[in-house]
Amino acid sequence: MSIHGTKTTLKVVDVSEVEDPVSVPPEHFLEPLWHSGVVLLGGMDLDLQQFEEFTHRLCDHFHRSAARDDLRQSDGDGYSVRTPKGNFTLLAHNEGSYRPFQPAHLAFFLCIEGPSSRGGETLLVDGRSFYQALPGQLARTLKNEGVVYSARWDTERWQAELGVEDIQELENLAMENHDFSFSFESDEMHYQCKRNAIVEDLQGEPVFANAFLAHLPEVTLPRYALANPYASKTNKVCFGSGDVPSEADIQTLIDIQDKVSYEHAPAAGDLLVIDNSRVMHGRRSTEGDCRRELLTRFGYLREEFKP
Repeated sequence: MSIHGTKTTLKVVDVSEVEDPVSVPPEHFLEPLWHSGVVLLGGMDLDLQQFEEFTHRLCDHFHRSAARDDLRQSDGDGYSVRTPKGNFTLLAHNEGSYRPFQPAHLAFFLCIEGPSSRGGETLLVDGRSFYQALPGQLARTLKNEGVVYSARWDTERWQAELGVEDIQELENLAMENHDFSFSFESDEMHYQCKRNAIVEDLQGEPVFANAFLAHLPEVTLPRYALANPYASKTNKVCFGSGDVPSEADIQTLIDIQDKVSYEHAPAAGDLLVIDNSRVMHGRRSTEGDCRRELLTRFGYLREEFKP
Protein backbone atom coordinates (compact mmCIF):
# COMPACT_ATOMS: atom_id res chain seq x y z
CA MET A 1 0.00 0.00 0.00
CA SER A 2 1.16 3.54 -0.71
CA ILE A 3 0.06 6.97 0.55
CA HIS A 4 0.52 9.75 -2.00
CA GLY A 5 1.45 13.34 -1.13
CA THR A 6 1.95 16.12 -3.63
CA LYS A 7 5.38 14.85 -4.67
CA THR A 8 6.25 12.13 -2.16
CA THR A 9 4.86 8.60 -2.21
CA LEU A 10 4.96 7.02 1.23
CA LYS A 11 5.21 3.24 0.92
CA VAL A 12 3.48 1.50 3.82
CA VAL A 13 4.70 -1.95 4.93
CA ASP A 14 2.39 -3.43 7.56
CA VAL A 15 4.34 -5.67 9.94
CA SER A 16 1.69 -5.87 12.67
CA GLU A 17 1.22 -9.61 12.01
CA VAL A 18 4.95 -10.40 12.14
CA GLU A 19 5.81 -12.36 15.28
CA ASP A 20 9.15 -10.60 15.74
CA PRO A 21 9.12 -7.14 14.07
CA VAL A 22 12.84 -6.69 14.80
CA SER A 23 13.61 -9.50 12.35
CA VAL A 24 11.61 -8.08 9.42
CA PRO A 25 13.80 -8.93 6.37
CA PRO A 26 15.41 -5.74 4.97
CA GLU A 27 14.37 -6.77 1.43
CA HIS A 28 10.76 -6.18 2.53
CA PHE A 29 11.31 -2.45 2.70
CA LEU A 30 14.67 -1.45 1.14
CA GLU A 31 13.44 -1.54 -2.46
CA PRO A 32 10.50 0.80 -1.76
CA LEU A 33 12.80 2.94 0.37
CA TRP A 34 15.20 3.50 -2.54
CA HIS A 35 12.24 4.09 -4.86
CA SER A 36 10.51 6.83 -2.86
CA GLY A 37 13.08 7.88 -0.26
CA VAL A 38 10.94 6.97 2.76
CA VAL A 39 9.01 3.94 3.98
CA LEU A 40 6.53 3.54 6.82
CA LEU A 41 6.60 0.30 8.81
CA GLY A 42 3.26 0.09 10.57
CA GLY A 43 2.58 -1.85 13.75
CA MET A 44 6.16 -1.74 15.06
CA ASP A 45 5.43 -2.16 18.77
CA LEU A 46 9.05 -1.85 19.87
CA ASP A 47 10.72 -0.96 23.14
CA LEU A 48 14.01 0.96 23.16
CA GLN A 49 16.18 -2.17 23.02
CA GLN A 50 14.23 -3.60 20.08
CA PHE A 51 14.31 -0.27 18.25
CA GLU A 52 18.08 -0.14 18.57
CA GLU A 53 18.45 -3.79 17.52
CA PHE A 54 16.40 -3.10 14.39
CA THR A 55 18.59 -0.15 13.38
CA HIS A 56 21.81 -2.04 14.12
CA ARG A 57 20.80 -4.66 11.57
CA LEU A 58 20.96 -1.99 8.85
CA CYS A 59 23.67 0.37 10.13
CA ASP A 60 27.14 -0.21 11.55
CA HIS A 61 27.61 3.19 13.23
CA PHE A 62 25.47 6.14 14.23
CA HIS A 63 25.27 9.92 14.29
CA ARG A 64 25.15 11.72 17.64
CA SER A 65 22.35 14.30 17.77
CA ALA A 66 24.32 16.88 19.72
CA ALA A 67 21.62 19.55 19.57
CA ARG A 68 19.41 17.24 21.67
CA ASP A 69 22.07 15.72 23.89
CA ASP A 70 19.93 16.28 26.96
CA LEU A 71 17.24 14.04 25.42
CA ARG A 72 19.49 11.03 24.82
CA GLN A 73 18.19 7.76 26.25
CA SER A 74 20.71 6.82 28.93
CA ASP A 75 19.51 3.21 29.12
CA GLY A 76 20.31 2.62 25.43
CA ASP A 77 23.51 2.82 23.40
CA GLY A 78 23.59 6.62 23.54
CA TYR A 79 22.35 7.32 20.00
CA SER A 80 18.58 7.19 20.57
CA VAL A 81 17.05 10.58 21.25
CA ARG A 82 13.52 11.67 22.12
CA THR A 83 11.98 14.59 20.30
CA PRO A 84 11.60 17.85 22.29
CA LYS A 85 8.33 18.37 24.14
CA GLY A 86 7.67 21.94 23.01
CA ASN A 87 4.99 22.90 20.50
CA PHE A 88 6.75 24.33 17.46
CA THR A 89 7.28 24.03 13.71
CA LEU A 90 10.63 22.85 12.40
CA LEU A 91 11.43 23.53 8.77
CA ALA A 92 12.75 20.72 6.56
CA HIS A 93 16.39 19.67 6.83
CA ASN A 94 18.49 16.56 6.63
CA GLU A 95 20.38 15.52 9.70
CA GLY A 96 23.96 16.61 10.24
CA SER A 97 24.69 18.45 6.99
CA TYR A 98 25.87 21.62 8.81
CA ARG A 99 28.87 19.71 10.17
CA PRO A 100 32.17 18.92 8.38
CA PHE A 101 31.32 15.22 8.04
CA GLN A 102 29.24 13.05 5.77
CA PRO A 103 25.64 13.12 7.03
CA ALA A 104 24.04 9.88 8.18
CA HIS A 105 22.52 7.69 5.46
CA LEU A 106 19.29 6.78 7.23
CA ALA A 107 16.93 8.39 9.73
CA PHE A 108 14.65 6.29 11.93
CA PHE A 109 11.59 7.83 13.63
CA LEU A 110 9.60 5.58 15.98
CA CYS A 111 6.36 7.08 17.26
CA ILE A 112 5.77 6.36 20.95
CA GLU A 113 2.74 8.62 21.29
CA GLY A 114 1.03 10.55 18.52
CA PRO A 115 -0.41 14.03 19.12
CA SER A 116 -3.93 14.20 20.54
CA SER A 117 -4.50 17.65 19.03
CA ARG A 118 -4.69 18.51 15.34
CA GLY A 119 -1.33 19.06 13.69
CA GLY A 120 2.03 17.70 14.82
CA GLU A 121 2.70 16.00 11.50
CA THR A 122 6.18 14.87 10.52
CA LEU A 123 7.20 16.81 7.43
CA LEU A 124 8.83 14.80 4.63
CA VAL A 125 10.39 16.65 1.70
CA ASP A 126 11.93 14.84 -1.27
CA GLY A 127 15.16 16.63 -2.14
CA ARG A 128 14.92 15.50 -5.77
CA SER A 129 11.58 17.25 -6.22
CA PHE A 130 12.89 20.26 -4.32
CA TYR A 131 15.92 20.53 -6.61
CA GLN A 132 13.77 20.29 -9.72
CA ALA A 133 11.51 23.08 -8.43
CA LEU A 134 14.33 25.58 -7.79
CA PRO A 135 14.24 28.63 -10.08
CA GLY A 136 17.26 28.94 -12.38
CA GLN A 137 19.32 31.71 -10.77
CA LEU A 138 18.81 30.48 -7.22
CA ALA A 139 19.63 26.91 -8.30
CA ARG A 140 22.86 28.09 -9.91
CA THR A 141 23.86 30.10 -6.85
CA LEU A 142 23.23 27.18 -4.51
CA LYS A 143 25.02 24.72 -6.78
CA ASN A 144 28.04 26.89 -7.56
CA GLU A 145 28.57 28.58 -4.21
CA GLY A 146 27.17 26.20 -1.62
CA VAL A 147 26.19 27.51 1.80
CA VAL A 148 28.06 28.57 4.91
CA TYR A 149 26.59 27.64 8.28
CA SER A 150 27.52 29.74 11.30
CA ALA A 151 26.71 29.11 14.95
CA ARG A 152 27.81 29.93 18.48
CA TRP A 153 28.31 26.94 20.76
CA ASP A 154 29.35 26.40 24.36
CA THR A 155 32.05 23.85 25.20
CA GLU A 156 29.75 20.86 25.68
CA ARG A 157 27.97 21.58 22.40
CA TRP A 158 31.08 21.85 20.20
CA GLN A 159 32.63 18.79 21.82
CA ALA A 160 29.49 16.80 21.06
CA GLU A 161 28.92 18.22 17.57
CA LEU A 162 32.50 17.72 16.39
CA GLY A 163 33.46 14.60 18.36
CA VAL A 164 36.50 16.16 20.00
CA GLU A 165 37.59 16.58 23.61
CA ASP A 166 39.95 19.54 23.61
CA ILE A 167 41.40 22.44 21.61
CA GLN A 168 44.22 20.35 20.16
CA GLU A 169 41.80 17.81 18.68
CA LEU A 170 39.71 20.72 17.42
CA GLU A 171 42.70 22.28 15.66
CA ASN A 172 43.62 18.94 14.12
CA LEU A 173 40.08 18.59 12.79
CA ALA A 174 40.23 22.07 11.26
CA MET A 175 43.52 21.20 9.54
CA GLU A 176 41.88 18.12 7.99
CA ASN A 177 38.69 19.97 6.97
CA HIS A 178 39.58 23.22 5.23
CA ASP A 179 35.95 24.34 4.86
CA PHE A 180 35.57 24.37 8.64
CA SER A 181 36.87 27.21 10.83
CA PHE A 182 36.35 28.50 14.36
CA SER A 183 37.28 31.22 16.82
CA PHE A 184 36.56 31.79 20.50
CA GLU A 185 35.08 34.62 22.49
CA SER A 186 35.58 33.72 26.14
CA ASP A 187 34.29 30.12 26.34
CA GLU A 188 31.96 30.42 23.34
CA MET A 189 32.93 29.02 19.96
CA HIS A 190 32.09 30.91 16.79
CA TYR A 191 31.69 28.11 14.27
CA GLN A 192 31.66 28.27 10.46
CA CYS A 193 31.42 25.47 7.93
CA LYS A 194 30.99 25.64 4.17
CA ARG A 195 29.00 22.80 2.63
CA ASN A 196 27.44 21.95 -0.71
CA ALA A 197 23.76 22.84 -0.93
CA ILE A 198 23.09 20.65 -3.97
CA VAL A 199 24.48 17.15 -3.43
CA GLU A 200 24.02 13.64 -4.78
CA ASP A 201 21.90 11.16 -2.88
CA LEU A 202 22.90 7.54 -2.29
CA GLN A 203 21.76 6.68 -5.82
CA GLY A 204 23.71 9.50 -7.46
CA GLU A 205 20.74 11.81 -8.16
CA PRO A 206 21.04 15.58 -7.55
CA VAL A 207 19.08 16.79 -4.52
CA PHE A 208 18.50 19.86 -2.41
CA ALA A 209 19.12 18.11 0.91
CA ASN A 210 20.76 20.24 3.57
CA ALA A 211 20.15 22.20 6.78
CA PHE A 212 19.56 25.62 5.18
CA LEU A 213 15.98 26.22 6.34
CA ALA A 214 16.45 24.84 9.86
CA HIS A 215 19.54 27.03 10.39
CA LEU A 216 17.87 30.39 9.79
CA PRO A 217 18.21 33.01 12.56
CA GLU A 218 14.53 33.92 12.10
CA VAL A 219 11.49 33.00 10.02
CA THR A 220 9.42 36.05 9.02
CA LEU A 221 6.88 34.67 6.55
CA PRO A 222 3.44 35.93 7.64
CA ARG A 223 1.76 32.55 7.19
CA TYR A 224 4.17 31.07 9.75
CA ALA A 225 3.54 33.81 12.32
CA LEU A 226 1.26 31.60 14.45
CA ALA A 227 3.11 28.34 13.82
CA ASN A 228 5.97 29.06 16.27
CA PRO A 229 8.74 28.22 13.76
CA TYR A 230 12.03 27.17 15.28
CA ALA A 231 14.90 29.60 14.68
CA SER A 232 17.96 30.59 16.67
CA LYS A 233 19.52 34.04 16.77
CA THR A 234 22.91 32.38 17.26
CA ASN A 235 22.59 30.61 13.89
CA LYS A 236 23.25 32.10 10.48
CA VAL A 237 23.32 30.77 6.93
CA CYS A 238 24.69 32.50 3.86
CA PHE A 239 25.78 31.64 0.36
CA GLY A 240 29.36 30.55 -0.24
CA SER A 241 30.24 34.05 -1.46
CA GLY A 242 29.27 35.44 1.93
CA ASP A 243 26.08 37.06 0.61
CA VAL A 244 23.12 36.78 2.94
CA PRO A 245 20.03 35.24 1.29
CA SER A 246 17.33 37.79 0.59
CA GLU A 247 13.85 37.56 2.06
CA ALA A 248 12.68 36.65 -1.45
CA ASP A 249 15.19 33.77 -1.61
CA ILE A 250 14.05 32.43 1.76
CA GLN A 251 10.38 32.75 0.83
CA THR A 252 11.04 30.88 -2.42
CA LEU A 253 12.70 28.02 -0.56
CA ILE A 254 9.94 27.75 2.04
CA ASP A 255 7.30 27.94 -0.71
CA ILE A 256 8.98 25.02 -2.48
CA GLN A 257 9.17 23.07 0.78
CA ASP A 258 5.45 23.53 1.35
CA LYS A 259 4.63 22.66 -2.27
CA VAL A 260 6.55 19.38 -2.47
CA SER A 261 6.17 18.13 1.11
CA TYR A 262 4.18 15.22 2.48
CA GLU A 263 2.86 15.48 6.04
CA HIS A 264 2.67 12.24 7.99
CA ALA A 265 0.44 12.16 11.08
CA PRO A 266 2.41 9.93 13.48
CA ALA A 267 0.58 7.19 15.39
CA ALA A 268 1.98 4.91 18.08
CA GLY A 269 3.91 2.04 16.50
CA ASP A 270 4.72 3.88 13.28
CA LEU A 271 8.36 3.57 12.23
CA LEU A 272 9.53 5.86 9.47
CA VAL A 273 12.75 4.83 7.73
CA ILE A 274 14.08 7.79 5.73
CA ASP A 275 16.88 8.10 3.19
CA ASN A 276 18.62 11.04 4.89
CA SER A 277 20.74 11.67 1.78
CA ARG A 278 17.57 12.45 -0.18
CA VAL A 279 14.55 13.23 2.01
CA MET A 280 14.52 16.10 4.48
CA HIS A 281 12.35 16.03 7.59
CA GLY A 282 10.70 18.55 9.89
CA ARG A 283 7.55 18.90 11.95
CA ARG A 284 4.38 20.95 12.20
CA SER A 285 3.10 22.51 15.40
CA THR A 286 -0.16 21.30 16.97
CA GLU A 287 -3.27 23.44 17.41
CA GLY A 288 -3.19 22.83 21.15
CA ASP A 289 -0.39 21.86 23.50
CA CYS A 290 -0.20 18.07 23.83
CA ARG A 291 2.25 15.21 24.01
CA ARG A 292 3.98 14.16 20.80
CA GLU A 293 6.74 11.66 21.48
CA LEU A 294 9.08 10.08 18.96
CA LEU A 295 12.34 8.19 19.33
CA THR A 296 14.90 9.05 16.65
CA ARG A 297 18.19 7.61 15.42
CA PHE A 298 20.47 8.38 12.49
CA GLY A 299 22.80 5.75 11.09
CA TYR A 300 25.32 4.84 8.40
CA LEU A 301 24.39 1.86 6.22
CA ARG A 302 26.25 -1.40 6.27
CA GLU A 303 27.99 -1.94 2.95
CA GLU A 304 25.74 -4.84 1.91
CA PHE A 305 22.62 -2.64 2.13
CA LYS A 306 23.78 0.34 0.10
CA PRO A 307 21.83 0.83 -3.15
